[in-house]
Amino acid sequence: MASDGDSELIKPGISSKFSEEHPSTTENGGFLGTVVCFLDGSYWKLTRTLSRTKYQQAQPPYEATQVFACICLEDPDKKYEGIEEAVIKVKYQVQGTYENNLHFERVLRRREKAMTSRDQGSDKEVRAFEIAQQYVDFATAGRRAK
Repeated sequence: MASDGDSELIKPGISSKFSEEHPSTTENGGFLGTVVCFLDGSYWKLTRTLSRTKYQQAQPPYEATQVFACICLEDPDKKYEGIEEAVIKVKYQVQGTYENNLHFERVLRRREKAMTSRDQGSDKEVRAFEIAQQYVDFATAGRRAK
């Protein structure tokens, strides 16, 4: 890839560059059919699922992963010539279920009550509570369970 001042800045991530020739194959916003750009300037289309979506919701931040087969649509450095198909694992963050969020809300309330019943929690307890509260706020996108 050219490294002169005229070269385009590569923005890795999901790309719309090939959206007309290679439209997404899912209507529900899933990743199948998505085109992804990597730092080397290569573009890959996710063509079929190789696994079910697996969720991690034991503790925030909650995550999901899924494995896909993909094909190379553009390879400016010719690194992937002869490769017909590759495998990619997509990992992304998801919001927790209502039940999981409610569980962490209850844990927070118990910790807060324990700290206030002794007038003041130790610095370590207060910091742990603040971190836990940030996790719950993040996992619920600021919407607390009621």
